[in-house]
This record gives sequence, C-alpha cells and structure tokens, in this order.
Amino acid sequence: MTFEETIIFYNPEHADEFTLKLKKSGFRAKTKRVSTLVKETICTGKIDDFISLFNEEKKKHDNGSDKTDVQALMTDMYSEIIDELELRKNRLSGFFGSAHPGDCISDIPGFNGCGSWTEAGDDEANPENDEERGNKTLFHLLNENGLLESGSGKWILKNTAEPGEIITAVPSDMMLEASSQEKRSRYSINTIINVMSGVETHVTLPPEFSISAEPEMIDQIMDKYDVDEESILKLKENGYIKSLLAERIIEYLKEKERTPFDELFREMKNLKFTIDNTNDEFRFDLDEKFLKDMLGEMKKMDLIKSKGNHFRSA
Repeated sequence: MTFEETIIFYNPEHADEFTLKLKKSGFRAKTKRVSTLVKETICTGKIDDFISLFNEEKKKHDNGSDKTDVQALMTDMYSEIIDELELRKNRLSGFFGSAHPGDCISDIPGFNGCGSWTEAGDDEANPENDEERGNKTLFHLLNENGLLESGSGKWILKNTAEPGEIITAVPSDMMLEASSQEKRSRYSINTIINVMSGVETHVTLPPEFSISAEPEMIDQIMDKYDVDEESILKLKENGYIKSLLAERIIEYLKEKERTPFDELFREMKNLKFTIDNTNDEFRFDLDEKFLKDMLGEMKKMDLIKSKGNHFRSA
C-alpha cells in the first residue's frame, strides 16, 4: 500500500511492545518475523598500530586555530578514539606491572566472567562502576590474546606481553577516514566480518499512522527500541513527503466540484512546489498506478471522496 511503511526491529519484544502501544492508540500494525543474516564488521590490530594510524589521520585535520568546523569535529573524534586506546594500554601496563604468570586473577572485580564483553548500552549487564567496567575490558583483551587459561572454575594468567603489542578490536564505523585498504595494510590492521543468523521483526505501519506521525514524535517513540535506523529515516522522510503530496491533492480538489482522474493526474504527475519559509523545492515524477493507489487509500481514510472516475474533497 502506498502509505504503508515498515520498521525493522532487532528485538522481537520491542516490536511486540510497540505494536501493542499502537493498538491502544487505535492503529493496527502487521507484524512478520523474518530470518536473516546479521553482519558485524570490526577491525583488529595492535594497540600501538591503531594509535599511530589515528594520530596520522588526526594531523591531517589539525591546523591549529585555523581549523574549519569539519576539521575540528574530525580532530575531536580521532582524539576520543586515541584516548580510549591509550586507556586500554595504560590498564594493561598497570596490570602487567603487578601480575605474574601463574597468578590466579578470578577474584579481581570483573574478571569472574566467561570472557565475553558486554557492549555499552546493555543496562542489565553493564558493570556498575568504572573500575569493574575497566577490568572487564582488560579481561576481554587478555582472553582474546590467549594470555589466560581456565581450570577448576578459576582464571589463571598464562603470560604477559608488551601493552602496545596486544591485539585489540575497533568497530569498523570508528575507522572514519582511516578505513581504506592501503592504510589498514600499512599498519597491519585486519578486517573481520562476523556473520550470524538472526531474526528481524518487520512491523508494517497502517497508512493513518504513517501520514500523521510527526518526525519528532517518531524519534521520541523509537528512542527506547532496538531498531534499524535506516527504516526509521525512511519512515520519517516518506511519511513527510506523502503527507505533503496528499495536502496538495486535497487543496486542488477543494478548488473544483468534481475532478476526473485524467485531469488530476496531469496536475500531479510533475508537481512542483516550495515549502513555506524555506528554499526547499519538491519535484515529483509520478505514474498513473501510484496516483490511483494513493487516491484509493486517501478515500479509505476519508480524506477525499470519489464516484466513478471523478474525485472531490471530503
């Protein structure tokens, strides 16, 4: 249907909660579970190599006080990434300075896990304090680098290493301008694409919701849910544009008593208009089927009326 839009939820419970909320507000959504493959791309390399790469990229944008807004933003972003990597390195350095091969480390807060690091944002599993969170990060680095072994329910330090030589991971979207194959190869940084089977929940919204929902309202509703951001963006953009087109159709019909479809199609197929108080101009290129479908849905929503092949305002 022309006005329908689909939101992709990664958490089925979030999808069920959202559709129930819509139902209580008088909107009925269609839900479908879809088996899919979920891709996660990360880059791995030595901590010192990452720091060198990001420092190189940072210098390209660091023109002192003459930086543009974009350069200042890029400099700040690289600085944050470098600071995080330096923090990992310092934690490792402090740990290796006091721990020795053969030491049991299970009693250290954050070291009694199973080797998996919970991402920030998972409120139930995130550690409650910075020390424990830092120790969990440290545990993950040690375990991923093969420096730990488990036995009898305890974790034992097998060996130590130079902190800067420890392999760490950085999400691919944090690589920014350093993501090219040439730069990654120069610093011996590898890309790992983890592909996992998963389930998405596709929630198809009714036309009445898609055409009436304000972008700000959508953001407020969706803020708490784990959803595909592209589907939210598409909902906001398409909903807004379709509502503008519907308004122009209604305005045109109000000026006429009854308008035949052919006349309405001639007026709307290459419609152009500018939004008030902006320089934004919309230019449409519509075919007959799209307009017929749209008019049919507008009639169902009591936005317009029709008899035969003629249309008028409601």
